[in-house]
Amino acid sequence: MLIDKNDTQMRSLKIIKIAAIFPIVILMATCKPTEKKPMLPSVTGLPGDLAIVIDKSDWDTRPGEEIRKIFEEPVQVLPQYEPLYDLMFVPHSAFNSVLQPFRNILKVNIDGKYKDPKVVVQNEVYSKSQILFNLYAKDDSAFVKLINDNKGKILALLEDAERNRLTEHFKNNLNERIFNSLKDKYNITLYVPREYKTNIDSGDFVWLYHEIGAVTLGIFVYEYSYTDTNTFTPGYLIEKRNSLLKKYVQGEVEGSYMTTETLFGPVFNQYLLRGKHYVAELKGLWRMEKGVSMGGPFISITTLDEKRNKIITVEGFVFAAGEDKRSYLRQVEAIVLSLEILDNQR
Repeated sequence: MLIDKNDTQMRSLKIIKIAAIFPIVILMATCKPTEKKPMLPSVTGLPGDLAIVIDKSDWDTRPGEEIRKIFEEPVQVLPQYEPLYDLMFVPHSAFNSVLQPFRNILKVNIDGKYKDPKVVVQNEVYSKSQILFNLYAKDDSAFVKLINDNKGKILALLEDAERNRLTEHFKNNLNERIFNSLKDKYNITLYVPREYKTNIDSGDFVWLYHEIGAVTLGIFVYEYSYTDTNTFTPGYLIEKRNSLLKKYVQGEVEGSYMTTETLFGPVFNQYLLRGKHYVAELKGLWRMEKGVSMGGPFISITTLDEKRNKIITVEGFVFAAGEDKRSYLRQVEAIVLSLEILDNQR
């Protein structure tokens, strides 16, 4: 047991055509002032589910093969294979009112009448927080080119949709004590769910956790003064991480502590979080040094609080021995990426 109870950058893509449509806005614009907007039901399906609406002849041949190759790629940094998404084949003839509210839908339309291949993205067509992709192509070859030209954008939008659903849930199920404590002590907001508890709060390092049976989800928040221009490099961040984890995150066996597995990464990325704050991201595996063999995935983002000249790091980790970890990793990732640096100086 780990808990001590005593204490992408998104790359540029050549997109043939991609349009964003917001049916709710259109509906509101066309309704009379006295008319009420219809209420949409909640999405159906589980997190990570993706319905593929496609003719069986296409599903069984090259278009289906290409779809499976893209969406069943392994989740990055997990210690065992888990697909990015669990796919559900739905023939066009079966796409009825029961399946229409599904959370994530990709509709494949291959017909000679579609001379110009395109991707159309729609939000909340049949249910709240739903995302629906319509792909139009004249033949199999045009479809394969279309989905590969746009796969980065499609995957990014899917991840955003899944994360936004989790974030909204966390906002409505907020641990206000932790929220206010992080706001007061670290000048940040972070949407941590009510189920999380505090294991350590040393003043410069916070360890939050949530146990689900034998599974442990953890969040670390730590800060230190910005003094080195090499701070936002993989080597510096890993070294700083390891030193703090050795100090604060110790195992049940004396002398054991959490550290970073460097044999298989971690993966390093840099991007603007919600287009505002520069962050450096580490995504990889953690393990216990000495003691009981334990490990799992983690994600860490680091940014600068310029007004206070402080480096802020927020990270999430998962311990789920023998369990699938994809959904747990997405949960802690949603918490981590909800980070906001407050503009006002303390």
